[in-house]
This record gives sequence, structure tokens and C-alpha cells, in this order.
Amino acid sequence: MAKLKTDSTFFMRLGEFFAFRKMVSLSVVKLVYIAGLIAAIAWSISLMAQGGINIIAGILVLTFGNLIWRLNCELWILFFSMHEVLKSAEKHLGVLSDSIREK
Repeated sequence: MAKLKTDSTFFMRLGEFFAFRKMVSLSVVKLVYIAGLIAAIAWSISLMAQGGINIIAGILVLTFGNLIWRLNCELWILFFSMHEVLKSAEKHLGVLSDSIREK
């Protein structure tokens, strides 16, 4: 019986996923952040390996590049969080408006 309940919740979540009610963007943004972080680190190491003035450029990419990339990804997360809050508010306001109409 417990297996049936687990299967039904799995299919309910899968249905929410395909109906775009469940946002996967937060997980995707985290993966994109990690990929960008690795790319910025690799780029800064390749710059520093060239020597000369590129050492300074590599250090700048390592610090500011990663900082800018982090802020960019946090901005994406902020937009998706705002969407979730607005969706929740819409749901609650819909319930309130229905109760007001009944009176």
C-alpha cells in the first residue's frame, strides 16, 4: 500500500513538472553557476600560465570574474524566487477573492 502512495506522488510531481507548475530553474541555475565557476577558474589559470601581464589579468578574472558570475546567478535566482512569491500570493488572493464573493 505504501508503494502505491509513493508511486502516485511520483506521478503527481511528474505531472507538475510537465505542466510547468514545478520550476526546475533553481537547480539548473546552480549547475550553470558551477560550470561557470569552473570555466572562470580554468581561464584564470590559463592566463596566469602565460606569464607577464597576464598574471595580473588571471588574478583579476579569478576574483572579479567569479564575483560577477556569482552575482549574475544570484540575480537569476532572485527572479525565480520572485516568481514563486507572486504565484503564492496569487493563489492566496484567489482564495480570498472567492471568499469575498461568497459573502
